[in-house]
Amino acid sequence: MATKRDLLLHIKHDIEDMYETGRLGNLTPCEANTILDIYSNYLIMNKAGETIQKAVANWYRKYNFIVVSEVGIGWRIAFKQIKNATI
Repeated sequence: MATKRDLLLHIKHDIEDMYETGRLGNLTPCEANTILDIYSNYLIMNKAGETIQKAVANWYRKYNFIVVSEVGIGWRIAFKQIKNATI
């Protein structure tokens, strides 16, 4: 079973690839920045990040270990509860 560290590294690799290649897909530079912000300021610290950008929420939905839930006018992005996981 993958640890939270492994899962974080998987997301990190995808973000680095996006920034290094410049291929943002359907994302704007602002949305790409928000993805990085949520990763670096919230997910790494084992906290939930929030956004009002639907594209950011959809980007994180591709990971089966991330929970994206609607909150107010936006979305909350956090890790699913993983037993025996360490960072």
